[in-house]
Amino acid sequence: MIIIMITMIIMIIMITMITMIIIIIIIIIIIIIIIIIIIIIIIIIIIIIIIIIIIIIIIIIIIIIIIIIIIIIIIIIIIIIIIIIIIIIIIIIIIIIIIIIIIIIIIIIIIIIIIIIIIVIMIMMMMMMMMMMMIIIIIIIIIIIIIIIIIIIIIIIIIIIIIIIIIIIIIILLTGFAVRGNDGRRYRYPSPAMSFVCYGE
Repeated sequence: MIIIMITMIIMIIMITMITMIIIIIIIIIIIIIIIIIIIIIIIIIIIIIIIIIIIIIIIIIIIIIIIIIIIIIIIIIIIIIIIIIIIIIIIIIIIIIIIIIIIIIIIIIIIIIIIIIIIVIMIMMMMMMMMMMMIIIIIIIIIIIIIIIIIIIIIIIIIIIIIIIIIIIIIILLTGFAVRGNDGRRYRYPSPAMSFVCYGE
């Protein structure tokens, strides 16, 4: 009995010690988890503060850059206007040249097609021995060619006149113009683009 009692006491002591060790381990784990959570929260707060500081710095830099860009735009705006006008004039001239070349190519193609048609018709008419009909058709085709050429020439002239008027208007807007008043004095009106440096005489 004594041995059994001693064994029981030893077992109780062992169970108590194991339980205490488990409890201590659980407490240590909980403390470690709490410390880790606190560290994570501190790191998140530091990151948020750093991000806010970076955003403020970026906003300040963007504002400074915008101010610098506005100043540069104000300084060079007249030069940009002049360059744009020159580019527009060059583009208009290139468009005129391209249109004229296209029209010439179209005229040549039409003439070649009409000549081929005339040749085919002549061959057919000669084969069919209908010279009068062939002559009438040739005359009609020639009249059509003449009308087409006249229409194309009129269109080219109208386009050239319109382009010249546009160029004159652009030049007037760029350089201004002068008129003579009823009192005999000469008055100069600056262009809108140069109105900040040109004054009436």
